[in-house]
Amino acid sequence: MKYVDSNKHNMMKNSIVIMLAALLLSGCANSNFDFTDSSELSIQENPYEIINSKTNIKYPLREDLLSPNYTGGYKLNFINQSNYNHQYAACDLIKASINQLPFKNKRVEFVFADKFMVLRLDKDNHEWAPNYSLNIKGDCVVELPGEWNSNRKLQNEDFWRNLIISPSKKRVLCVDRVMLKGNYYAIVYIIQSDKKSYPFPALYHWDATQPELLPNTWITLEGFADMTRKIIVANR
Repeated sequence: MKYVDSNKHNMMKNSIVIMLAALLLSGCANSNFDFTDSSELSIQENPYEIINSKTNIKYPLREDLLSPNYTGGYKLNFINQSNYNHQYAACDLIKASINQLPFKNKRVEFVFADKFMVLRLDKDNHEWAPNYSLNIKGDCVVELPGEWNSNRKLQNEDFWRNLIISPSKKRVLCVDRVMLKGNYYAIVYIIQSDKKSYPFPALYHWDATQPELLPNTWITLEGFADMTRKIIVANR
């Protein structure tokens, strides 16, 4: 386990090393999943957030996730059990991204456009060693697979991050595992680069899987970490 200080330069270098390691270990996983009952979910404004009335979990959203909409012209951002279908271009992207996650039981809370999704987990899946651990204070610890303690438990103010890199798809999945009010969740951010076969313009106009462009991707990952921290803080 290696501590990474708050110096941005050092943090970026360690993030790049981790992404290169994740590139070598990427693979496929179980394709079965279902959705949380959509009646449990609602969208609130001022501040803009999604709330699960059953668990009382709040998901504050970033403004830049609301516009532009990259769902292929079909005006649908908030995707859940009631409207998950093939009428929008991002459907295949969402399904493929969920299929890459190595969780046995996948229950999707919701998906927001082609940008991120939240899954409810039945456990912290600590056997899947994270690439690095972060917390709401801004600390970051690089986790070396050979030194990972599989008995370690996820704590309330921490989150475990894994990167799943798919060069052929020009896609990076950033998976943050968190514990919110005693339950485990995976917050999955989708970095989909421009691709000729992709049915609509992607948000990222560089190949996020290429090593020479990883500093750009690192900046994006930092923004995702801030969003995960806000979700943890909103549910303390």
